[in-house]
Amino acid sequence: MQESRKGSHREGGVGWAVVFAAFLTQFILYGNLKAGGVLLTNKSKDFETRLWTVGLIDAMYYGMQFALSPVPVAISDRVGVRPVVVVGGLLSWAGFVLASFSGGLLQLTVAMAVIAGAGAACVKETTFSQMALYFHERYALASFVAKSGAPVGMMVYGPVTQLLMDWYGWRGATMILGAFNFHLTACGFLVGRPVVRCGGGGFRYQKVTSGVPSSGVDDFDRGCLDGSEDGAVCCSQFISAMGLDVFKDVRFLFLTAIKLFSEFGFAGIVIYMVPNALSLGLDEYQASFTTTAWGVGNFLGLSLTAVVMHYRVLSVWIVMGIGTSLAIVCYALDPLISSFVGQIAVTAVIGASVESLFLVPLIMTRYLTTDDHVVFLYSWQNFISGLSYPVAGLVTGLLFEGGCNFKAAFFMFSGTMVMTSLCIILYFIYTKKSQNLT
Repeated sequence: MQESRKGSHREGGVGWAVVFAAFLTQFILYGNLKAGGVLLTNKSKDFETRLWTVGLIDAMYYGMQFALSPVPVAISDRVGVRPVVVVGGLLSWAGFVLASFSGGLLQLTVAMAVIAGAGAACVKETTFSQMALYFHERYALASFVAKSGAPVGMMVYGPVTQLLMDWYGWRGATMILGAFNFHLTACGFLVGRPVVRCGGGGFRYQKVTSGVPSSGVDDFDRGCLDGSEDGAVCCSQFISAMGLDVFKDVRFLFLTAIKLFSEFGFAGIVIYMVPNALSLGLDEYQASFTTTAWGVGNFLGLSLTAVVMHYRVLSVWIVMGIGTSLAIVCYALDPLISSFVGQIAVTAVIGASVESLFLVPLIMTRYLTTDDHVVFLYSWQNFISGLSYPVAGLVTGLLFEGGCNFKAAFFMFSGTMVMTSLCIILYFIYTKKSQNLT
């Protein structure tokens, strides 16, 4: 499926357009999360329901975009990334618009968790993983630039959403957020055909495949129609098409476990950050600025981690160790600090430590496999970690209902970071033993 068109580009080249698309995707999708936290209390009042019920819907929206990741990845492997991303942008826009007209919780759930969540799943990893096809030596830099869209979006969306809600109510604000989501369709047009290196320093454009040979489709059809031997071929082709072979790599399993436990606490705080601040006595505007502090912390964590890794000031193990240690302490302190300045400070530190823990495993995962196969690693990692989001949202909300505060929930987040640190230690031991054997 190669094309004759050729060009010569430096490391990255036109790939910087893909980086911008990934930045825009992160900006909008993570901004949506912070917007949801700002709108959470007003939604629960409008629907006359408990806070945890609406919080669970937001958690399902966020979890859906991770849990569905393998599906759009498999589809894009057949039809191309561009149409998948464009359709995803349209679904995300439609979900938010329908949510603004929802008359009940069921309609809100379908609009946000199913439609908007599926749209986000089509956009998120399919866009971000394309950078691996353009960058190798500068992949850490490209990832930093793209990932910085998330903290910038969180810094902007929180206060802006509060203003929109004051002017137009939560329904009008949600409709305007839907218009922002429509811009995700533009990301699809920025993600064109990938370029891969040829001999002599040139590049060629080709369709990304999962490593299945050209005869794979015929073998698949024959295996599904005939008997036992070809049935094994059918199974093999299905495993290859879905990228299930990634689970054979022990390193991938360790990195996925680190991401799973880190994301659990992240899901809880990102949904209930504003309600937590309100429960501690802050007013609505002060509470909305905790999202800005979170974004600033995210950006600082990304920046410091990228610099440390680029210049190899510290090993990746020390970086992750520092991140988990700070997160363990600050998660436990957060619900005990009621002042505005204290909330801003502790939220920023948690944001920095968590983002550092996301960046390091992401870069380590990228180098586990070939350029065209890394998308499967990311999608399955997101699928597994995405399962924790509805659980985190539900349990956090129920703990709040039981104690009228978020102390127990934040202590739980601190505990999940202890599990993260344990996974890092075990992975470190495994790596050292593997190096000694070789």
